[in-house]
Parts: sequence; structure tokens; C-alpha cells
Amino acid sequence: MAYTGELPDRTFLKPTEVASILDVSPKTVYFWHSMGMIEGVKIQKIVRIYTSSLERIAPMRGAARPSIPRP
Repeated sequence: MAYTGELPDRTFLKPTEVASILDVSPKTVYFWHSMGMIEGVKIQKIVRIYTSSLERIAPMRGAARPSIPRP
């Protein structure tokens, strides 16, 4: 039996794609995801970021974006 309902309106991006969009390193994207700053899913070792979670970070470009703390 096939699924006939609507699928959730969620699109995923790879961390490298998110890094390119936000002009940060992929390591920063993984860090933000692990800290809960951006939403996504992790299946085994694969991380995918919801495009909807970028809407919260993108307006902060050039402002006080979350970043990796420097030692």
C-alpha cells in the first residue's frame, strides 16, 4: 500500500552546502548542529540540515553570528 498523504515540507542540505551559503567552515556547521543552534537530522554518521533552520541564522550574516569559541 502506497503512502498517499502529504509529506512534511522540509528540505535538507549537506553541511558543506550550508557552510558555503553562510560563508563558514563545514566544521562550524557540524558544531552548530551538535549545540542545537541549527536543526537537522543525523542518521548514523550522516548529518543533513533543515533549510528552514537557516532562516534564523542567515539574517545574522555579518552581525553576531554564532561561532566556534576560540581558545
